[in-house]
Amino acid sequence: MANPDSIALAASAEAEGLESVLVGGNAVNLHAYLRTTFDVDLLVRESESERWLSFFEQHGYTVFHRTRNFIRLRFAHDPTAALPVDLMLADAQTSGGLLIAGEIPGAPVIGELRPAAGATLVLR
Repeated sequence: MANPDSIALAASAEAEGLESVLVGGNAVNLHAYLRTTFDVDLLVRESESERWLSFFEQHGYTVFHRTRNFIRLRFAHDPTAALPVDLMLADAQTSGGLLIAGEIPGAPVIGELRPAAGATLVLR
C-alpha cells in the first residue's frame, strides 16, 4: 500500500458525503501563518464517527487511541510514513454551527482566524 497524504485523504472524504472542519496547525498553515504540526486535526460530527473510522480504515489507518470525544488514527502499515489523524467529535449543536457557518451566503460566520500562540481553531 502506498503511503497516504493524510491531508489530501481527509479532503477526499467530502466526495463520500463526510464533512469536517480542518483545525489545528494545518488549518493555521493554510492561512499563510507557519506553525509546526505533526498531525491532521479534523472536527467532525459525533454522529458520523463510525463512518469516518470506516473511511480511514479502508485507506490503511487504524485506531491508536480513543476517548468519548476524540479518536487518533495512524497509518497501520508504517505509522511513521503518514501523519496521524485526530478526529475531534462534536455534538450536533456544536457541529451544526461550525460546519454550516460560512457555507451559506449571508449566514453568520462563527469566529475568525486570529493567529496566536495558543489559538488553533480556524473557522471558515
